[in-house]
Amino acid sequence: VNGQAMYRVETIIKQHRDPLTFTQVSWLGGHGQHDMKSDDMYFEGQSIDTTQEGRVFLGPLINEVNKTGDVDLDSAPVKFMWNPTVGELICATGGNIYRYDVGGNRKWTVATTTVAGVTDLAMYKGVAFAGRGASTAYMYSTDDDSWTTSTLTDKYANYFLVSPDLTGLTEVLWKAKTPNEVARAQTGINGATGDDDWRTPNFVGDTTANITNLFLLNNQLMVGRVDGLWHLDSDGNTHQQRPDLLANRSTDNFKYVTEWQAGIYHSEIDGMGEIWSYNNYEPMGPLFRTGDISKRGDIVGLAADKDWLYVAVDEGTNTIIYKGREVRKDGDLRWEWCPWVFLGTKTLATMAVIQHSTTDRRLWFGYTNSTAYVILSDNPTDDTAARFAPSGFVRMSYDLGSDLINDKQWQSAVLQVAGGATGETVEVKYRKNTDTGGGTS
Repeated sequence: VNGQAMYRVETIIKQHRDPLTFTQVSWLGGHGQHDMKSDDMYFEGQSIDTTQEGRVFLGPLINEVNKTGDVDLDSAPVKFMWNPTVGELICATGGNIYRYDVGGNRKWTVATTTVAGVTDLAMYKGVAFAGRGASTAYMYSTDDDSWTTSTLTDKYANYFLVSPDLTGLTEVLWKAKTPNEVARAQTGINGATGDDDWRTPNFVGDTTANITNLFLLNNQLMVGRVDGLWHLDSDGNTHQQRPDLLANRSTDNFKYVTEWQAGIYHSEIDGMGEIWSYNNYEPMGPLFRTGDISKRGDIVGLAADKDWLYVAVDEGTNTIIYKGREVRKDGDLRWEWCPWVFLGTKTLATMAVIQHSTTDRRLWFGYTNSTAYVILSDNPTDDTAARFAPSGFVRMSYDLGSDLINDKQWQSAVLQVAGGATGETVEVKYRKNTDTGGGTS
């Protein structure tokens, strides 16, 4: 009009959540989410269990067990094994074999025979075998207390495995001797001859790298090595499965192996992987694809029961046992992990699920130069035998806590707490994404 421009000024109000709220009623998705994307995941936690719908509760209580006199063992535990013939749990360290609960004392008692330098334990036809490396003869026992040193010609073993023989017609005892020998026997005890003695060994890979483990995958004998994985077939031929590890050598490759729901789970470099069928592999684990929460660690123990996979991770300062499983959500499979047992600066190098009776299942693990266990329960919140950690926390994923245009801010946090007892408290704290530490009340 009159040669001047016409325009209109409008205030555009940014759309925002009204009210500015956030509700989370499930934590099943587990840890590992920095920014809020999935409504059932969280950032991280400590000594918590998030495996039940709509609940966060404390993880299990750590029960430390020492030897008679309440003193540490001679050194760190190397291996736990249940002896079904004797009905007894034994633990091997660098210097001795210990027997649990002798005379009902709920402590560790040193075996009468000194069995030093143990690298592995195995049960075969009612006999307990203790491997002691490539230059010290293995030992065996029928009562866990008195042990006999092997005098056979081939008497050295780093690792043992009980499995069907190469024909699948009978069980045999396998042993591996570093760097690359694998042999089998029908008995493996002194005086054995013929098939009862160790047969001529198979050589798996070359001598530049050591064998790290023996395990079965769908009844196929697998040989883990520092530089890869091999299958030893029924004709004694070897088949290389992981040539990629030739350029990723590590003493952690296949150092720890466990089976869970027909899959094999193993340590690999500073992480772990899953083998679900012949020559099918993928990386996974409690710290896999969690880079945005700035955590890394080395696998220091693996165990499993029918429902859960347990993974011990040395994260530098602290060691944490994660409890996890793979489930289907929204048409896809995903792993769900919770930071379940917090060991702090205590270290471990082995753990095992042990069933002491029909009502007593435990996860045993090394506890620096001692041992410890937690009770395993199908439903901890409804189990009178369950015991819980004295404290723990869950840190939620970060969410934008304000609307920059309309000056709306978070004002409060509301929790629903059930099942609390006298003396138990729940505290809410907050932390900006630029903060470190435990947060502010």
